[in-house]
Amino acid sequence: MVCPICSSNSYEKIMAYKFNSKMFEGRDIRQCNDCSMKFIYPMPTQEEWDLYNASYFTNAHGGLHITPWIHAYNSGLAKVRLASLVDYIKSNNLSIKKILEIGPGPGYLMKEYLSRFPETQYYVVESDSSVHEKLNQLGATIIEPDEIETITDVDLLVATHVIEHTLKPVDFLSYFSTVLRRNGCLFIEVPCLDYQYKDIFEPHVAFFDMTTLATCFEKAGFYNFQFTYNGDTISKLRINSFIKKIIIKLQLKTKLPFRLFLGKHWPNKGRFYLDYNEALAISETSPHIIQNVKSRWIRGFGQKDT
Repeated sequence: MVCPICSSNSYEKIMAYKFNSKMFEGRDIRQCNDCSMKFIYPMPTQEEWDLYNASYFTNAHGGLHITPWIHAYNSGLAKVRLASLVDYIKSNNLSIKKILEIGPGPGYLMKEYLSRFPETQYYVVESDSSVHEKLNQLGATIIEPDEIETITDVDLLVATHVIEHTLKPVDFLSYFSTVLRRNGCLFIEVPCLDYQYKDIFEPHVAFFDMTTLATCFEKAGFYNFQFTYNGDTISKLRINSFIKKIIIKLQLKTKLPFRLFLGKHWPNKGRFYLDYNEALAISETSPHIIQNVKSRWIRGFGQKDT
């Protein structure tokens, strides 16, 4: 086995992998000695991983349990991501008529995008068929991974919280980027080294920071890439955010203006088109805040080098 980014066979163990699934028993996290990429070891086989992801939401999360709070959080998060995307589109004077999103889940980002830009042709690739009906209802054109040659001249490729689930991230981005038109764009978001602050891991096989994500972009043929760290800092995430959780619970019960206490963690509802519950739900993770140190997420853009 080699590093999934630079193909080096020099790496060392960091820690055991902590996840409640037989899929991950006996595995650990390794760090590449050449590019510093962190990844699961040993990697699952492609067959094992395809089978796991075919029922991802059941295997990873016990199914899709969309409570009102989870819905508000996911909707709010999608609106914050969309705001970052729209800012990028406007600042680069881009015309986006055709999008391919990889791994949209139940389609929160797509729903928000099409609500503002309804004329967009929106294609998706989603391995978990349990959400296909929902995606169809939202207006997606669903295609299989081996059918991407049927679409061309895509303006924007979207992959939020996807490549940390891929066994070969560079090959993954290279393959799907073939649909992009000349100088087409990529919008991506990944967790940043989330094993450093979670007691039980998400089912991730790759762990990025800005340096390793930039290496991945470059090797996949993207240029002009730009990244931001978003959300609470990793140093803060390592400390139990107990007080903030208490404030949010009190807010739900009393409806008092606790946004005064949340300070910068309370998002600008108007900028992100948030309703009150969405603003409150996302304030717990602060996806709207840009940091200058490693934080919960990395959000980034790049253009395809053709």
